Amino acid sequence: MTTYAVSFMVKDSDDNPLQGASVSLDGQTATTGADGSASFAEILPGSYDYAVTLAGYDSPWS
Repeated sequence: MTTYAVSFMVKDSDDNPLQGASVSLDGQTATTGADGSASFAEILPGSYDYAVTLAGYDSPWS
C-alpha cells in the first residue's frame, strides 16, 4: 500500500521558526526542531486532524 511523508513548518506571525512545538497527527506526536520543522513517515492516504501546540502561543483557530 502507498504511504506518504507529511511535513509541517511551524512559524510565528513574523515568519520565525518555532522550536519545541508539539505536532500531533493520527495518534503520533513529533516535536519541531530549530528550523521549526516536524515530519511523519508512512502515513496512509486519507484525511486527518492535526494539532500544533507550544507554550505561550494561542491557536489561531481558537
